[in-house]
Amino acid sequence: MKFIANIYYLFIALFLIFPSSFLSSLKTVVFLLLILSLFYVISVRKILIKDVLILLASFFGLTIHIIIGITKDTILIEQGLMAFRAFITFFILLFTTYYFGKKDIINFISFLKVGFYSVLIYLVGKIFLSFYIIIGGVDVLSLKEAMPGMVIQQFYGNPYLTRIVSATDIVNAFLFVFVVIIRDLKDIFNTKLYSFYLFLSAFLMIQSYTRYIWVVLFLVLSVKLFLLSKNRINNIFYVFVLILTVSIVSLMFFSEQVNLLIELLNIKFSDTTSLSVKSVQADYLFYEFTKHPLLGKGLGSYVEYYIRDNKQLFQYETQIFAFLMQFGIVGFVIFLSPIIFIIIPYLRKNKQLLILAFFYFLWLLSGFTNPYLTVLACVSVYALFILYPIYLNKNV
Repeated sequence: MKFIANIYYLFIALFLIFPSSFLSSLKTVVFLLLILSLFYVISVRKILIKDVLILLASFFGLTIHIIIGITKDTILIEQGLMAFRAFITFFILLFTTYYFGKKDIINFISFLKVGFYSVLIYLVGKIFLSFYIIIGGVDVLSLKEAMPGMVIQQFYGNPYLTRIVSATDIVNAFLFVFVVIIRDLKDIFNTKLYSFYLFLSAFLMIQSYTRYIWVVLFLVLSVKLFLLSKNRINNIFYVFVLILTVSIVSLMFFSEQVNLLIELLNIKFSDTTSLSVKSVQADYLFYEFTKHPLLGKGLGSYVEYYIRDNKQLFQYETQIFAFLMQFGIVGFVIFLSPIIFIIIPYLRKNKQLLILAFFYFLWLLSGFTNPYLTVLACVSVYALFILYPIYLNKNV
């Protein structure tokens, strides 16, 4: 079964190191190998109907919602099939993670190592890319064309203020949560490499210029320094000294960039344009939902007068409202059930587990403002939360 585990880990690594549409053919081949591996494991291991019930329910539920859309004439068939492929792939990966974890084919520590090193490679790549932009090796426009699907922005035309973000940055935020919150995990990594990851990860989370990632970073550091630590007063002093030192050094050597950064942060925190757009988007989606409240408008449906993605018309940033519109109340509850059930093992009288439950809830809340809940790279976030309780049950 080691070969099968390696196929799974390779799939995860490919999506974390090469996000978006990079190496799409190779990813497809590895995914097909993973599906074949899943069928092989099911055929040689005893499996109960309840083990595959969620997967079967997902398949039939998605099929029914395509039929609903066709019957109501509210979807384009090609959009429905595109949405079906995206959702069923997501559910297959979710099920594969849970099933392989329960059968000891994959485990939390091995997965964590794969995620850790894959994300670290990605982050180092981002640093080199940022440096290449700073020295004028490539312009942002060319980079956007070469890296479709990634968010690439340059503020004030200043190469020092370039934003490069993909789904892997969201995964990194929650990998950072696990690595920081669970004290024992640092023992499985080289100390210097562990420290390097923490510094690089925190720096690039700030440099992502993404408010949601900033919130995750602020909360996890606050929890670690002021809730889990016994030296709270000392930590406050150290944080103050660190902020003061960084501020002085930055003003001495990078005063122009610091002034621009302060202005940018001002805009980021005070600008409500993005939130207004998402608010309007949510209103439109909810209005469509009210027309088909019980069973939804159909899988792959969209707001005809408000399209955000010209290829996948059903894709919206306010993903939760898009799900509600497509699936209705019944389908929405069924769709979210397996995702919400992941949190149940964390609801114990254990401070560390309850903190992780809070961060999982925070992850689900991202669906109100970001379209990452069903992105394939973000299956890694679910995997962290699925595999850790299994690891605890078998090792504690």
